[in-house]
Amino acid sequence: MVSQRVVSHCCRKSGRCVRSSSKRQRPKREALFLASFKDTRERYQTALASAWASGRHQSRQHRTSIPASRARHGDYALADETYADLLDRLAERHFADAPPALRQNIPAYCAAAPDKISGKKERKRMKRIREQLSSLKAQVSRLRDSET
Repeated sequence: MVSQRVVSHCCRKSGRCVRSSSKRQRPKREALFLASFKDTRERYQTALASAWASGRHQSRQHRTSIPASRARHGDYALADETYADLLDRLAERHFADAPPALRQNIPAYCAAAPDKISGKKERKRMKRIREQLSSLKAQVSRLRDSET
């Protein structure tokens, strides 16, 4: 068994192992660190306040969450793909188990789809989405007719 003294000596020579000390930092170093931390926090708060005052806080790239009522097709590629996938899954079951709120939300979201489409793949995808939307609208109108 190797003694702690030998391990400590080897580590000190190679520089790989630093013995952790439970000693507190010197009061002067600690005071400098706390002053630096406080200064950084104050500068950040000032920068953040000026960004909010000038309206720069809402750049398009950094907006992480927008209400569903304002979400539009084309804002986020991932949201567009998710809606298209959801529409595919619901269309396979002829929109039988789609809640009424979802039946209203999907056409409202896709209504803002651009008319000019670049690329063959995107054109094909939008054609399928439009066909599914017309099927959904027909399903919704049938449900309204059956309720009356």
